[in-house]
Amino acid sequence: MAPMLQAMSANNNNRQQLCAASASAPSIDYSCEFGSGKYFALCGIGGILSCGITHTMVTPLDLVKCRLQGSMELGRTCL
Repeated sequence: MAPMLQAMSANNNNRQQLCAASASAPSIDYSCEFGSGKYFALCGIGGILSCGITHTMVTPLDLVKCRLQGSMELGRTCL
């Protein structure tokens, strides 16, 4: 058999062994199934936490900025 064909045959055998090993590997248990009610509840809680923390930090800064821009007396002292 040609050396190139031997290498291809060896690669094919290795792939078959890897596929067999991965098929027999224990499956990963997830905390919830994709698309279930628990999944959507967890995504909602994650969104509330991430958005809530961001808005808690940014909104007071935006309020101060808008007040400085709206007040001519305060705006002139900053320049």
